Amino acid sequence: MKFIPASLWSLVAVTFRAFGSLISQKLFAVYFGASGVGLWAHFQNLISMVTHVPNDGINRGLIRFWANKEESVVDKHKFVLAAILWHLLTLGLFMGVFFFHSDYLFNEFGGKKNNSWFYTLFWVAMPILLIKLFFQSLFLADQRMRVYSLVDVFTSVLLVLFLWLVVDKWPLEKVFIAFLFGQSGGVIFCIYFLFQYRHIDWKKLKWSLKSFKALGHYLLMAASGLFFGKFVSFWLRDFSIEAFGLVQTGYWQAVVKISDLYKMLFVATVGTVVYPQLSGLIHDLNKLRAYLWEVILKIIPLTLTGLLLVYFGRGFLLEYLFTTEFREAGKFIPWQLAGDFFHFLVYLLMYVISVQGRAKSYIFIQGLGSALYLSLAFFLSSKYGIMGFPRAEFFIGVISFLLCIWFNRNWIKWKAIPW
Repeated sequence: MKFIPASLWSLVAVTFRAFGSLISQKLFAVYFGASGVGLWAHFQNLISMVTHVPNDGINRGLIRFWANKEESVVDKHKFVLAAILWHLLTLGLFMGVFFFHSDYLFNEFGGKKNNSWFYTLFWVAMPILLIKLFFQSLFLADQRMRVYSLVDVFTSVLLVLFLWLVVDKWPLEKVFIAFLFGQSGGVIFCIYFLFQYRHIDWKKLKWSLKSFKALGHYLLMAASGLFFGKFVSFWLRDFSIEAFGLVQTGYWQAVVKISDLYKMLFVATVGTVVYPQLSGLIHDLNKLRAYLWEVILKIIPLTLTGLLLVYFGRGFLLEYLFTTEFREAGKFIPWQLAGDFFHFLVYLLMYVISVQGRAKSYIFIQGLGSALYLSLAFFLSSKYGIMGFPRAEFFIGVISFLLCIWFNRNWIKWKAIPW
């Protein structure tokens, strides 16, 4: 079965990515405290607002069509050109949006007027990062997990090296820029592997309106995730900073960082393997159902075990992943973990909706979930203070899971579970 060897290569990459993330957050916690961690989370959110549509929309659609065995080599190359064009269009759009709304988006980082160098270097590094992610999607689409993983390994090492050299010498805003360039530096290794393997024949790239429109469906689904996910998170964190201060927001974000870490493990080890497999089984419902049930039944016990370990070791984790100051953040963990369990299941079930190209269902779940999440967050934060945010995360996890079950009811057959 391809699941195991591919996962092993992915595990190598995710181990390095995890260590890179751990070292990064430790450095920010030690040198800049809770407020630094809170702003770092805000900056990462800013980056993800630009990368989400290209990576989770365009690149994911490219993987879907390239992995389809029924597509000819010529048609696959048409999708590559369509993806490049969509990347250029979305990059131009985001640069325009960020230019006209820079006062708000860059407010916590000194603003565009006061820190014009920050704004400029941000937009120098972002296209490089997008190119790296696009090249990696080509490796993943061709199921070259070894190459995909090695790029992640090299990028993680480069990122840590960049931060290690500047974190105790530069102010926080400059360290953020070093962090972004560290993430983008992996493009060098992508270019090396791309020319070494030459699995893309650039001379075969041809324009196809059909391919362009087909990728547009995935871009639309990712756009819903951007508006109903990334923008909402950014806006809610900005509200938290204003209402509860940077320190309390930093404690909350420290727990979110731990959550993001094991979510990264989940996505990198399972998502990079499961999504291409689902794409290949899209035309065989019985095999698709059997494969996904097999994955789900393996994921549930592993997820529960991991979350329980985090809960019982929360004091140790907060102190050693950050500093002793962050032990106060332990109050956020129970609700966060409970919500994350359902979010893992939602992630898998949303894969099915995404790979089937059901844009309307995908957008509806994202939109309804976002609206309910904001409503719950404001209501619960008015009653429980900043503790209302992880409570809202739990309730929206349960609601999203029920919505995913409903929208996948046609392929879910409990009798098909391989007990």
